[in-house]
Amino acid sequence: MTRPLTVAQIGELGLLNRVLRELPPLRATTLRGAGGDAALLTAEDGALAVSTDGAVEGVHFDLGFMTLADAARRSVVGALGDLAAVGAEPRAVLLTCGFRGELEVAAVEAMFRAVTELGDEIGFDLVGGDTVASPRAAFLDVVVIGRAGAPPVPDRRGVQPGDLLAVTGDLGGAAAGLQSLQRGATSNKRPGQPSPAERRFLYPPSRVWSGVALARTGSEIHAMTDISDGLAAELRALAIANPDSELVVDAAHLPLGHGVSTAAQRAGCAPYQFALQGGEDYELLISLPETHLPRARAALRSTEPQTGLTVIGRVRPRQVANSGHPRVFLVDPDKEEERELEVEGFEHFRETSRKKKRDPADPG
Repeated sequence: MTRPLTVAQIGELGLLNRVLRELPPLRATTLRGAGGDAALLTAEDGALAVSTDGAVEGVHFDLGFMTLADAARRSVVGALGDLAAVGAEPRAVLLTCGFRGELEVAAVEAMFRAVTELGDEIGFDLVGGDTVASPRAAFLDVVVIGRAGAPPVPDRRGVQPGDLLAVTGDLGGAAAGLQSLQRGATSNKRPGQPSPAERRFLYPPSRVWSGVALARTGSEIHAMTDISDGLAAELRALAIANPDSELVVDAAHLPLGHGVSTAAQRAGCAPYQFALQGGEDYELLISLPETHLPRARAALRSTEPQTGLTVIGRVRPRQVANSGHPRVFLVDPDKEEERELEVEGFEHFRETSRKKKRDPADPG
């Protein structure tokens, strides 16, 4: 007798693909549905952008070395990345929380203060949500709503051969900070003075207004997505969405965050592995023509003067028959050769995923 298929066997992407195939056709009021960074709904001027993101204790956050406020702030920033990817201005957030009964009320109050303070900083309102009992693990479910400009809106499917690939900010710092926090987790408390790398994990920046600024430069931003599960995973997602193209990334050009070199030495791997596999940087990955690069950089400087835009690779036409296999290549600085990148970013339900997320040293 055949055993039923489990989600662990097919992984998050396999499960989502099955669900997406079963969805009915979109109504006229929906411009873009599930399957991308954010859904788009019609509005009087432009479009509404809606997305959701979940976080579970023990999977996405650890209250042994961070507070509930830290976890909620990070979750909201992560969800806002989906708005950033379509250039949508943030408008509202809904937050659903599952709490264990032994959590202190003060911790919950501090959590909501952190979210509302983030709203004042970025420009959104916390407009609702729900709180429920969760006897084993706390969880957070964030819904973000924004306003995207009039079409065309940046889309993962817009990659064109000849484009440059570029990222905002730096990469790998969050993974380095997580490694440091986990090493000190035996104290079962958050560090009083987090290091720069630890701060990068605990207080990730939101690039939502960077996404807005870049999208406003016009349709030459051919594709844009946020980096949540690691650069390698986002490159794979772009390659899947653009089957006629191949993506080539030069590891020597990846902008590395604070603490990455030290963390990589401790883990026994190349620093660029933290940038590729670490995840939770919440930066933006962009595909654009070289002629548009100066304008994109100028737009970014006008919004976030301290945030750079670094070219990390290029797009070329697919060089083999389309077999459905995404084609992503890495120029390895150690071997000075190009090799196909085996992508193993974080994926829910995959039995190896948690190891991959927590161990950037695992070779890509």
